[in-house]
Amino acid sequence: MMVGGLVSSINWSEENGVWTCSLSLLNDGYSRMRLEPGSQLSFQVLRGRHCTGYTRLSGRRGRGGVLDAWRERRRCPQGAEVVRGTQCPSCAANDVVKPCLRCDGGSCLAHPELSRVCGSETYFVYLASFGGETVKAGVSNGRRVVKRWVEQGANAAMRVLVGNGREARRYERRIQEELGALNHVRSSRKTEMEGRSGMEGDLRILGSFSERVHGSFQEALHFHEEPQVLLPHYRLPRLRVKPLSLRVREGLKVSGEVLGAKGPILYIRVGDLPHTLNLRNLVGRRIESEDGLSTRSQAGLDRFLQRGA
Repeated sequence: MMVGGLVSSINWSEENGVWTCSLSLLNDGYSRMRLEPGSQLSFQVLRGRHCTGYTRLSGRRGRGGVLDAWRERRRCPQGAEVVRGTQCPSCAANDVVKPCLRCDGGSCLAHPELSRVCGSETYFVYLASFGGETVKAGVSNGRRVVKRWVEQGANAAMRVLVGNGREARRYERRIQEELGALNHVRSSRKTEMEGRSGMEGDLRILGSFSERVHGSFQEALHFHEEPQVLLPHYRLPRLRVKPLSLRVREGLKVSGEVLGAKGPILYIRVGDLPHTLNLRNLVGRRIESEDGLSTRSQAGLDRFLQRGA
């Protein structure tokens, strides 16, 4: 029997110190396909690209009846097909997260409750290294900073500045504009730089760049810590040959052993050779897979909640 659905997102979760990557699938309900190293994976990409829906506040009430900052994912009411991106215009307009993703610390366009959380909780500006000479500056809520690094597939990362959400966004922009840090690293570039400088190079670059950051901001904003090495979280084996790249397209069939995942990049052994697959290119695609894969079903998307801004 075949199972599958619409790939709606990529998820990383941690349990007892072990991180696991999975795909969220939308069909009649919500399920999760776990991509455990050593497991067998077999699926085919079906025709078309589809809207993955939108995020809204859940309506849960906290103390004093105040709307809590829990978010939930809703399916696209029209089940629309899309030409580019992962949302139709209607779902993009209704998505409460969109203004936060575009925020640069200036005027706040977010929902009032998300704006309140952003202004009252602790956020960090971090530096992340992906190999080579590349350093990315980003922002994360204090509750999910390590998860943010793992989602991106960083080799190593460290927090350097602290503030509320809008303050951190302003600091991030200054670091990018004045010190030359990147605000985004393409997945193809991450795989190209894999193993290029060695972990010693990543740590050296982060240490040097953090000194430049601290020299440009007042001491009251500084956050001091040693870089955290993230490579063990991906559980990738040492590869003897450079992986081949699988391009997501209609009709693509993938069958092999999962070697591990690093951020959005899945490593899989097809035949005798390792391959990479950019999981982001599966989001918005429907896949059909063989029954028996590691999936976990839930009653529906209404229960798929995420905390915070």
